[in-house]
Amino acid sequence: PPLAVRPEMLTMHCLSSFVHPEFYAPLIAWRLNSLLRIGMRRSKCVLCVSQSTADDVHQRFGVERERLAVAYNGVSAKFRPVDRADAEAQVKERLGVDGPYALFVGKLEPRKNVTRLLDAFSRFRRQTGSTTRLMLAGNRTLVTPAIERHIDTLGLGDAVIQPGYVPSELLTPLYSASRMFLL
Repeated sequence: PPLAVRPEMLTMHCLSSFVHPEFYAPLIAWRLNSLLRIGMRRSKCVLCVSQSTADDVHQRFGVERERLAVAYNGVSAKFRPVDRADAEAQVKERLGVDGPYALFVGKLEPRKNVTRLLDAFSRFRRQTGSTTRLMLAGNRTLVTPAIERHIDTLGLGDAVIQPGYVPSELLTPLYSASRMFLL
């Protein structure tokens, strides 16, 4: 918060708004970065989700190592392997997807580097002759025209599945039925 009456702890997931401000609307980047700078200065502890982020916060902003802590993101107990046949049946029933697919789950926005993922996937298909498709699971309202153009440019229209938002109860079968997960 801009003002606080108690000791604060700040969680830093990444520094993308500092490193790539072009991925954010200018006003949002300015506001976010201003508040993060305040938070890093005032917090008794800056909790980072990786050692790499902690190192970056220390080097870029001079936050003392003794105020930095690392705690990796957790995973809900509901995320456990599902029998592949059951998972494939659920994905086919709920999304109409049959056959092998590689899976990306996340916001379909430039800072997630989806265009580079598409380049790699296109190369994979060309070099291996695989018929594996790519599923981009994420809110389609965030899909940028650049991503759609890139799919067309690479000739991947029939190879890319875009189901949009996937409800959380379908995520476990979606992961379990995938041939590979791409992050």
